[in-house]
Amino acid sequence: MKLLKWLLGTLAVLVLIIGVGVVALVYLVDWNDFKDTIQNQVKKQTGRDLMIAGDLSPSVFPWAGISIGEIALANAQGYGDTPFASIDSADVKVKLLPLIKREINVRTVELKGLQLDLQRAADGTTNWDDLLKSTTTTTTTVDEDDADTQVTTEVEGSSATIAALSVGGIEILDANVSWNDAMTGTDAALSAFNLRTDAIELEKPFTLNVDFAVASDSMDLTADVKGAGELTIDLDSQVYTVKGFTLQTDATGGALPGGQMAATLGADVSANLSEQVVDVSALSLSTLGIELDGTVTVTGLDTEPAVTGQLASNDFSPRELLGKLGIEAPVTADDAV
Repeated sequence: MKLLKWLLGTLAVLVLIIGVGVVALVYLVDWNDFKDTIQNQVKKQTGRDLMIAGDLSPSVFPWAGISIGEIALANAQGYGDTPFASIDSADVKVKLLPLIKREINVRTVELKGLQLDLQRAADGTTNWDDLLKSTTTTTTTVDEDDADTQVTTEVEGSSATIAALSVGGIEILDANVSWNDAMTGTDAALSAFNLRTDAIELEKPFTLNVDFAVASDSMDLTADVKGAGELTIDLDSQVYTVKGFTLQTDATGGALPGGQMAATLGADVSANLSEQVVDVSALSLSTLGIELDGTVTVTGLDTEPAVTGQLASNDFSPRELLGKLGIEAPVTADDAV
């Protein structure tokens, strides 16, 4: 009994020492002193420069994570001086103790001011090709016929089953993504992208709201988009559902008939990936005076996709529709058609 008490006491002291050490490491060590080390490792792994202008603020207990300020990753060689990716700030924290039980408990994930510059050159190469070539490898030395042989093996990540997932929410604010394609001479830009969710738990519905603007000089098009829906994620059965999904779009530009167009889309969506089936019910589309309702089913997602469905519309004048689309209607015997 005395031995057991001594062991428990020793263990408690060790835990206390480790805890004090971790706290000291977080609160007494200036993590910004490690910026050079981080930048050097990124340069070594990717060949690109990483600029860390903001502060690094780690935390340990009960929430382990880090808050970072302004940070930017340089573009690939030959794609200009604009950073490939940058953020104004980010904050991610996970609760430590639940991890022991394979439970992931994350506070609200915040990402502000993301800037992403995507480009394709005239020869078809992109400014992220070099990043995709980076693979994780391990090198093991084995003794074979009294000679040292270097064996390099690619490591494939394996994920253990998640017992539970809880996220306080996700906030992506003021994200901007640009796309320039020198191969086709086209461009597009997504700006002022905002995405917000409430608390996320597996197998429980949570709401998602998104709004953003899109524009393309090559297509002479701009649009404001808003979307919302109630999502449910079931990892065990691989079933993902969206109920009450709505998407509203107001677009303008020379590419549109009459220079403008508004559309509203609604649906309930269920994707069963284990059976490779997607069901779209309560489908509705309203635009140019046309009201469409129906259902759509997609099967064989990973083999030979097949689409079936039913659509119904309100009564409308084809002649008026063609006029809105800027298409001259053919001459008919009945002018009312």
